[in-house]
Amino acid sequence: MGHEIDDRNPIWIKEKADNFFKNKDYRSAINVYNRCIEIDPDFHKCYLNRATCLFYLGEFDLALQDLNKLTYMIENIDAKEKEDMFYTKILIKIKVKTYAIHAITNNYTEALEILSTILTKDNTFILGD
Repeated sequence: MGHEIDDRNPIWIKEKADNFFKNKDYRSAINVYNRCIEIDPDFHKCYLNRATCLFYLGEFDLALQDLNKLTYMIENIDAKEKEDMFYTKILIKIKVKTYAIHAITNNYTEALEILSTILTKDNTFILGD
């Protein structure tokens, strides 16, 4: 009975996916992140982590789809909730990953545009003061 509860708990499922990720078993991690998203379509970290797995597998178009979807999701949450530093950090991670994909795929114009948005004064918490 406890196993059934775990199989429906998105946090437990994400932890299992994270373990696959840590062991560099990206395909298995993607499968488990998919299950987590199926149960909780608003679990932001699963999209980000799945995009990272796809990035490591060289599946850049799919990674960008996840990153774009996640950006859209965050941009459309309640303004008060969006002020939480959690979302700011996720948006910065999205930009960094998107930058890396564009740089690797030789799309330097896009990469430089994204890099310039990362290096703004508003993001000093990541870059230091």
